[in-house]
Amino acid sequence: MSVINLNQKKLSQLQYYILPGKPPTNFEHQELHDRAYCYWRDFWRKVFGDDESVLADDFIRQDFVPVVMLDTQIVAMHLYTVFNPESVATREHSYFKTYPPEFFDFLTERNAKRVMSIESLTVDPNWRKSQVGISLGETLIGASLKYLDALDIDANIAPTRNDRGVNKMCYNFGFDCFRSKLDYKGFEIDLVSGFRNTVRPNPDHEINELIDQLWLNRIDLTGQIPIESEHKQTA
Repeated sequence: MSVINLNQKKLSQLQYYILPGKPPTNFEHQELHDRAYCYWRDFWRKVFGDDESVLADDFIRQDFVPVVMLDTQIVAMHLYTVFNPESVATREHSYFKTYPPEFFDFLTERNAKRVMSIESLTVDPNWRKSQVGISLGETLIGASLKYLDALDIDANIAPTRNDRGVNKMCYNFGFDCFRSKLDYKGFEIDLVSGFRNTVRPNPDHEINELIDQLWLNRIDLTGQIPIESEHKQTA
């Protein structure tokens, strides 16, 4: 089997799980949650080079933790928290230390009353585009846009790691740039927002197909994502 065909077979076998950041007591899938947390923790400690920048608090505050797996192997993941930007507590939340106060004016001007942070875009080095021929990072960003309609969210927001081209990945979906080339812990970032009324499909149809494949066959372990009539829940 050629490398291309092998990669296509692997991609067709990927499964998209949606975990809660803070699972309830006696959560049936606690072992998977523990593995996802440890994978995230170890990955980002290596990125930042210290333990203090990666806190369990930032993981368990998440509403959704999408994890892409091949059988039992974690190959990519993302973290999402839904915020009310009109709330004083939201504006003083530690997550928004990266954002200048004017960012909330920007959201108000766009009538964004419900937003979702998309954080910690994580892809196993063995599953990067150079290895499998398609960007799982860009695919996860596109999958995050499915939550806009599903949960009546006005915009996804994020600081992007520009050294990994995450800003360009977002712009491929029609994200707006609020501020560019800022510094965050030694990394250059853009502050971007993907508004529900202006985002668009990716110019790469293969990425769009993979997004649809993962979303259609998703296994939602939070119980919070509405099930469309054509979607068959498999968990």
